[in-house]
Amino acid sequence: MKVGYYLSDLTLTGGTKVINQHLRILDASDYDVSFFAKRILTEYKFKKNCVLIEDPAEMIGQVDVVIATRLSDFKECLKSGLGRVVMFYQRYELDDLQSYYSEKGKLDKYSSFLGRLFLKVKFALQKFNIERTYRSGGFSWTPCHTVAHKLDNKFHVNYEFIRNTVNLSLFDCATPNSGAVPSVLSIGDYRLGRKNIVRIFEAVRIIKQKMDINFIRVSPSQIYEEEIESGIVDEYYSQLDDDGMNKIYDKSDIVVAASLSEGFGMPALEGMAAGCVCVLSDIPAHNMFHELCEEQIGPYALYFDPESTVTLVENLQKALNHNGCKELLENGKKVAQSYVPELQKKDLLAALDKLK
Repeated sequence: MKVGYYLSDLTLTGGTKVINQHLRILDASDYDVSFFAKRILTEYKFKKNCVLIEDPAEMIGQVDVVIATRLSDFKECLKSGLGRVVMFYQRYELDDLQSYYSEKGKLDKYSSFLGRLFLKVKFALQKFNIERTYRSGGFSWTPCHTVAHKLDNKFHVNYEFIRNTVNLSLFDCATPNSGAVPSVLSIGDYRLGRKNIVRIFEAVRIIKQKMDINFIRVSPSQIYEEEIESGIVDEYYSQLDDDGMNKIYDKSDIVVAASLSEGFGMPALEGMAAGCVCVLSDIPAHNMFHELCEEQIGPYALYFDPESTVTLVENLQKALNHNGCKELLENGKKVAQSYVPELQKKDLLAALDKLK
């Protein structure tokens, strides 16, 4: 069976790194697998060279099944006449829609009654179209516990769960940062509102007034002027490959993620695997990593209200002072064991077998 993955815009995200994991598995399993995009917007090296196309219809005859990871790409593939198209839900897109219109509503241009009404109607129409796609059924995959719960309980759609993975062997030789100054790692695009990185900057600025820490920023896109001008970032990196990220985790003591919403939350899982204390926003995605564990797992992260700088500062200080962190680190390693590549391979090949 010929398998193709399609994205209109190929950027570097946790989701596209997961696609790269799939490409590795299928290539090693003797599948004829291809990778297509309209635009390549990253220099990250994927397992397969990406084939540039102008229209998804160009994949007809080249693949037997297409996997799309965004609803807009999924609809585009269906309209192009492709036969079997799988929607690989990597996040709950209604969360994105809600966040988008929430930010729009803060703008002065929409402060009038008509402006608010316009946004409300536009949101309702787009929400209706997204929910209709979710309910349409078809072939659905997801690696996200939050999406799985929605597909199950709200939309009653059958799906295949294909877990994301973290390669524990990458971190076997990693040793805790022995530097006198502890390192705090933040990953994500600063200007992507739902990542809430501005909140992290506020907290780090407060903590730096009380103690020395090494603040590390990694962006999948670029480091922006406002990050540099903040004066609180000690190390900047962008578009790192897997080896580069491993070195960053190796030198980090704490991974902090303040997202308002997430599909999965790869930095948190990778942080646990690398032996970092994870300080995470209290959102569903960050609370569900243990759901694949066969045994009951105790606390594996420190949680804070993503709308509160105060609670973020409090939890960062707990991590910096090592309050109860030994248990968190041990449980985090146990959680990561449920996301090893062998189990992802089993999930993926089983899902593809059902398409034959």
